Amino acid sequence: MSMRIHRRAFAAGIAVIALGAAGLALASVLTSNGVINTCYMRSGIFRVIDTGDGQTCRGWEKELSWNQSGGGQAGLPGPAGAVGPAGAPAVKGDPGVKGDTGDTGPAGPPTPPPGFYNVNNGTAVLGTTESQVVTVTLDPGQYFAIGSSSIRVNSGGGTVAQAECHLDVDMSAKSIVDLSTSSTGAVIQATAAVNDFVTVAVKRTVSLMCAALDGSTSASLSSLRAIRVASASLSP
Repeated sequence: MSMRIHRRAFAAGIAVIALGAAGLALASVLTSNGVINTCYMRSGIFRVIDTGDGQTCRGWEKELSWNQSGGGQAGLPGPAGAVGPAGAPAVKGDPGVKGDTGDTGPAGPPTPPPGFYNVNNGTAVLGTTESQVVTVTLDPGQYFAIGSSSIRVNSGGGTVAQAECHLDVDMSAKSIVDLSTSSTGAVIQATAAVNDFVTVAVKRTVSLMCAALDGSTSASLSSLRAIRVASASLSP
């Protein structure tokens, strides 16, 4: 019994001595991937071999290899963790700074009045040369002009007279009136009315012109109106 224990202790001591001696040569027997090759005998003795130098285990030995780093293969990924609780709601940000007020655009052109009107309540004695009895100043645009004047005879009873009025922008649109007085000398009056379209390219004055064609006449209560229109034409 005592002899068996002594042999086992002796064998274990030999194994330790063998590994210790092998440790001195580990640097020279490591393979390129860090593996240590040994031969194991049934008696418990390990012997390090250099496979790179052609060394192999004997018939009664078993070959065992170790990785110098001692690390095994990476384990499989663990299962995904549980979803964490929802975070707290975000705090509402402060309102942004109000932007500057934009510049005021330029003022548009003034809206012209729908019409112009001028009245001359004075009396103008008409001669054979045209007289300007009433005027109106117009901005550029298109207008329908209406002029009128009350014409009367200046002479005594039984007198016959004739007068004519027109706008200075169109000589073709005329109004001719025939007048006479009664045998008792009562004054007879007639209205000369002129209507015409007027196109004004630049600001100008439009006038109602009147003249005596026969006899002595005068003009009074004269007026001239100009109404702005979209086009200088009459609808059918």
